[in-house]
Amino acid sequence: MFVLREVFGVCQRWTYKEPQTREKICHRLLQLCHRILSHSAGEPSPLQQFVAHFLLEAQGTHSLLAILSLGVTGVNQALALEYRQSRSTVVVGCLKLVFSLIDLILGSKRHHVNSSKPSALEQALATHTATKGLYGRGSDGRGLGANSTHIIAIIASYCYHYDDPLIPAGAIRLLTRLAQVVPMSLFACLGRSAVPLREVFINRLSSRVEDVELKVCIMDLVTECVSSQPGFLELLLAVKSTTLPQAKELSYCLEPESCLHIVLEVIEQGATHCSPKLLTSSVGLVRALWTKRHIPALSALRSQDDFWRRLLHPLHDTSALQGSEQDREEVSYKLLACSHVMQVVAMETYYVTKNQMDNELLKVLQELSDKRFYLNWSKFLAICPSVEVAME
Repeated sequence: MFVLREVFGVCQRWTYKEPQTREKICHRLLQLCHRILSHSAGEPSPLQQFVAHFLLEAQGTHSLLAILSLGVTGVNQALALEYRQSRSTVVVGCLKLVFSLIDLILGSKRHHVNSSKPSALEQALATHTATKGLYGRGSDGRGLGANSTHIIAIIASYCYHYDDPLIPAGAIRLLTRLAQVVPMSLFACLGRSAVPLREVFINRLSSRVEDVELKVCIMDLVTECVSSQPGFLELLLAVKSTTLPQAKELSYCLEPESCLHIVLEVIEQGATHCSPKLLTSSVGLVRALWTKRHIPALSALRSQDDFWRRLLHPLHDTSALQGSEQDREEVSYKLLACSHVMQVVAMETYYVTKNQMDNELLKVLQELSDKRFYLNWSKFLAICPSVEVAME
């Protein structure tokens, strides 16, 4: 308690002979908080409740936001100082810990804090305009001024960092958590940076050398936006409506910058040519669209060539049926992908009458029935041990 109240909340205002001393102290304090909060079994202890409450309220919130406000420019500058490599490592470490800490305490707030009111941290993340970072400079490196940036836009700016994939991945996980628990519009907070951010997402998703975990984080963010962020979702999906002279209803198609093109490409590659975890996230996005009945996106996907055959392709992959203990995690993701596919098919057959159902879907379902797919999978699920997907 003494360390948090008398050191963590005020150490950034102290005067130091060497600037890196401040960063090292902050890094050690963040490590301490993260270790306390991440080791939880059952009900939170009084110490964990105190740490969570401290970070969620004003004094702890100020320290976390000061580190978040560093911005991608500040991180790149710190990494560029090769002759002070130890300093840059500490700065990046502080940033990663802040990402993880905020994600952790917001995700488990109901267990640590007995209050339904928005905390100071949630209010600050929804309304805060960053003007002063870890080094006393503004997020744009020019200090205080009228051109202050919303903290959400600063968090999103870390997606432009390419040296360490854990930094953009942590930022995207935090955006996903904020989209889930904080009542605000990401699209409004991002402002003019929303469209460039979409381009970054598309470029990183389509890159063949990008980190798979980062791609999964982007897919998870889009999936969360289906439920809670309609404005940002429309920007990412980029579905265009068209009216044909001979058609009585609107038709929908995907614009070139739509993230659904990447989703279809991943599904077409399947688990044999891409990561099973990425395939599961992609199919999970399709399932979320079907669950929320996003009619424009559903119509645009149905109009794609061989959509149903590509979507149901994971069901033909029987390698999961012979999975061994050595590839248990891979089998878990394959099972989850198949579960998403079957949920999509179940919703499609429920909401669409047989006369209006796509002939391609009917043909693929008949093939699965002829190959005794349902019987084989039912036997496998009945005898296999409980398989859990590893969540990191």
